[in-house]
Amino acid sequence: MLVDPKHPFFNALWVRLLCTIAPFAWSLVEISTGSYLLAAGFIAAGLYLVYALFWLRNR
Repeated sequence: MLVDPKHPFFNALWVRLLCTIAPFAWSLVEISTGSYLLAAGFIAAGLYLVYALFWLRNR
């Protein structure tokens, strides 16, 4: 696991939301500059964080 969803740092909902929204927001910056491959990487990172911090945390 790259991110430990049970770590106390991720207890607050706002921290989990910020950590998942940031890569998606940065992917928009990359798309606006024409760097589609980097944007895809940041989208993949954001999707992974959603999976790790919201889906796995509730298990």
